[in-house]
Amino acid sequence: MSNRKRKGWYTSTGISSEGTSESIGDSTLEDSEETSESDGKDSSETEKKEVKVTFQQSGVKDIIITIEEGAALTSIPTPREKTGYTIVWDRKDFSSITEDITVKAIETAKTYTIKLQANGGNVAQETLTVTYGQAYELPMPTHNEHIFEAWTYAGEPLAMQGTWELDAEAIVLTVQWNECCWSGNY
Repeated sequence: MSNRKRKGWYTSTGISSEGTSESIGDSTLEDSEETSESDGKDSSETEKKEVKVTFQQSGVKDIIITIEEGAALTSIPTPREKTGYTIVWDRKDFSSITEDITVKAIETAKTYTIKLQANGGNVAQETLTVTYGQAYELPMPTHNEHIFEAWTYAGEPLAMQGTWELDAEAIVLTVQWNECCWSGNY
């Protein structure tokens, strides 16, 4: 077999159109603009295109993952946790990505149902619903013998109103009464 190089082509059978054998393993294309006659396709048609999936979350550096066009993205990053919020991606289907996409984090403020304990007094309601990061106002409890001092959580007093910033599973607020003072006339 001869190792003949021909400009711009080679045959897939190893026999040239002139009837001589060629060594396919050693054949080269010297002109890169020509196509291979072995499959009739341009070499760029057989290459897979890559696409980018960009994950964006406020306050966090973008995560960019490159995959082959049409492939499934199987390793989905977890959004970074944020106190008082549940966070999910705005896209759930990553089975066949055919173009560049941007996936954004959706942050939803948590809502809490708080149990109110009057601690021997009276309160107009037993529960209160609040949303993280939003305004709240606690009800004023009453007692026949004591003066209201504060609503407390885990022994710490809370303001009667403000912006809710407590993130806990089970929240119970308890009234703290002041028993020291007499409130009658002199």
